[in-house]
Parts: sequence; C-alpha cells; structure tokens
Amino acid sequence: MICAFLLLWTFNSCISEKNENKEMNRLERTIDEFYQAINNGDTEKRLSMFTSNALILPNYGELIELNDSVKTSWKRYDEDWVFRIKDLKHLEIDMKDGIAYTVNTYYYTFHPKDGEPEWHKTKNVHIWKKQKDDSWKLNIDIWNSSVPR
Repeated sequence: MICAFLLLWTFNSCISEKNENKEMNRLERTIDEFYQAINNGDTEKRLSMFTSNALILPNYGELIELNDSVKTSWKRYDEDWVFRIKDLKHLEIDMKDGIAYTVNTYYYTFHPKDGEPEWHKTKNVHIWKKQKDDSWKLNIDIWNSSVPR
C-alpha cells in the first residue's frame, strides 16, 4: 500500500512539473513576442498583449490605466516616434497560480522617426496574468531609469 502511494505521488509530481514547464515555456514565448513587437514597431500587437485593465507606472510619471482611449493615443503617437529596446536581460522570472513576474534590464530609445536614437539604461518589472484562454497578458508594467536624474 505504501509503495502504491509513493508511486502515485511520484507520478503526480512528474505530471505537475511537466505542466509547470509547459506553462513557463508558454510564458517565455509570450514575453519574447512582446519584445519582438516593440522592436518591429508593431504597436497594435504590443498593445494587444496587455490585459483590458492594465496599469502602467512610468518613470517620472503618473499611473496610467491602459484603456481604449490611451491605446488610440499611443497608436497615433507611435506613427511619428520610434520605440526600440536592445541588450535585454531577464534577471528573474517566476510564476504561480496564473500570476507571473519578470525583472529585466535593457536600453531603450524613444525618438522621432527623423531623429537619431538616444539609448537610455533602464529596468522594469512586469506582472503577467494568465487569461481564461490560457494566454498570458501583461497586467502591470513598471519601469524606471538606471541613471540618476
């Protein structure tokens, strides 16, 4: 009886670990797609990867609730501006019970399309939520400069 219990417990642990690995892979692919959308200038794709009630906490700015009117403004703004990221490093990533977070460092530029890139060292924390359709969406985006003001 004890052997059967241990065998069943081991089997369930293996299945659980396999499911966690599968979910982590899905999350990592989503994160990659998010940064690819940024570097491809695909504002529509990037904005679609946020939850409907996402919160943005920008460096030196007020909290932004990412609603449809804010998304429309960002799309118009991105028509004349370039937002790109380079040297992205994922410092930490973890998930549990449908919530995940990442901590990243990178350089970004946000400059007029006819201007030269000016790279800024920064870092962020992203909090992701698993959706009912098993996709992951960005729910909270916090970033700040790594350079003193």
